Amino acid sequence: TILPGQLSIITGLPGSGKSSFCDQIMHNLAKNEDWKFAVASFENPIPIHVAKLSELYIGKPFFDGPTERMTYEESQEARAWVNDHFLFLDQKDGEITTIESSTFENEHQGINVMLTRLLSFARAHDVHIFFVAHPAKMQTGPDGSTGVPKGMNISGSAAFFAKADLGWTVHIEQGVVQLHVWKCRFKWVGKIGMCELDYDLPTGRYKEKSFDFD
Repeated sequence: TILPGQLSIITGLPGSGKSSFCDQIMHNLAKNEDWKFAVASFENPIPIHVAKLSELYIGKPFFDGPTERMTYEESQEARAWVNDHFLFLDQKDGEITTIESSTFENEHQGINVMLTRLLSFARAHDVHIFFVAHPAKMQTGPDGSTGVPKGMNISGSAAFFAKADLGWTVHIEQGVVQLHVWKCRFKWVGKIGMCELDYDLPTGRYKEKSFDFD
């Protein structure tokens, strides 16, 4: 359950799909509940991000590929829907983008203050904030496998675990997408655990995993 006034921290190894999963959640809330979003995603150029959200909305790829791409009419329908539900925060002047310019004695203190401000903003304005954070470098086992990064593994500070209302990790294990919930502050929202998901590469859609039984 996603509630206004809360802060979600999403992490995962590079390339695990944490940003794509966040897009899926935003798409679902926008389409089913008419939520609106302001997006600051400087790793994704805005036109590419619009194309990704359009693929989620239409269920077809935006670009040419092995499957049928969306028509021009479908792309215009998706563009109008994205324009009605998403505002993109851009960085064009070359300056470093910060919540507020402040000087702190150490990284942990700065992150703690930043997350406190975000959480206060979410509660004051009745919005939900999704914060995607990279983990510190994880150790690799003898078989080449990497552990599942969680709140205490996020680079910079243990405050990511302490301040989160919801904590998620998107992880890929032997080609299977796993969603790990490592923090849930309120029991009526959800619970700690893991589920597996199917991922459709052409459209970027996640869905509940289907199983074949004899």
